Amino acid sequence: MPNKTMHEWASEFVLYKRNLGYKYITSEYYIFRYCAYSAANHPTSTIPCRASVVGFLELMSQTNISVSGFGNVLREFARFIHKNGNQQAYMLPSKRVPSRPPAAPPHFFTTQEIETFFSRCDEAKKIKEYPGREFTIPALFRLIYACGLRSSEARLLKTEDVNLPNNYFDIKDAKWGTSRRVFISDELSAYLNIYEMEISKINPQREYFFTNRHSKHYSASFIFTNFKKIWCDCFPDFPKGNRPRVIDFRHHFVWKNMNQWAEKGLDFNELAPYLMKYLGHKHLKSTLYYFHLVPEFHSKLIEMNIKTEDLLPEVGVYEY
Repeated sequence: MPNKTMHEWASEFVLYKRNLGYKYITSEYYIFRYCAYSAANHPTSTIPCRASVVGFLELMSQTNISVSGFGNVLREFARFIHKNGNQQAYMLPSKRVPSRPPAAPPHFFTTQEIETFFSRCDEAKKIKEYPGREFTIPALFRLIYACGLRSSEARLLKTEDVNLPNNYFDIKDAKWGTSRRVFISDELSAYLNIYEMEISKINPQREYFFTNRHSKHYSASFIFTNFKKIWCDCFPDFPKGNRPRVIDFRHHFVWKNMNQWAEKGLDFNELAPYLMKYLGHKHLKSTLYYFHLVPEFHSKLIEMNIKTEDLLPEVGVYEY
């Protein structure tokens, strides 16, 4: 039997995972991105070799993408090849992943920045090759911003899961396999309804709420690239190393909610579980992570506690 190509191994591996019940969408992207790297830098390799795996992970460590995710998938890929008769595939040792640069601190947007950004979104031009782009860009980013969504949740949202008359949509099989119902304001629902009417004229039978010219969901790069372009158009002098990312809309959503709670004197411990569910977190500690990123809220919480100190009786010290 002739040797399989790297691409053939990858295709069989992805099919194997899906037959086991995994969606394997992001991981498929990881695998074929590695295949492209290997073909360009190690064209004679038909299976993962140490040089291609290490080189690829070092390259990815310079990006904002989770390198551990790449490493785990490549390790599973090599294990699959081993089980299918080729023991020469290089398997990355457990926990041997190049270190990733520290994550950039989140950017909390000013009111002026938000207004400027969405004003530029509304100026998205109609392009013949990308039908509906002028409607998609402002609606997509508004949904991410207003609901604190992960970008993948917005771009993979299906039309059948959106209920604008009742002001909600359903996120299904998101991170960690969680699903949830997200309620939205009347204002956002009305805006999305206009988007729905316009985009339905272009693609009335679309599967995804935000669909590209091939009637598929948009890629992650579509969101990241357009966000960066719009931001740089709005703020060309903004320091390059500190530019916001799409994920900062999610950070900002949490920050705004926490500050509003503090300003209104609301109980953080009572409201945090609701925010956890809204964000799609599986554990409360994932939501509490944002607490450490919000210094303004922390100071307000201390002030709130000082106001209630007189309500608590002194506790004496007793010897036993």
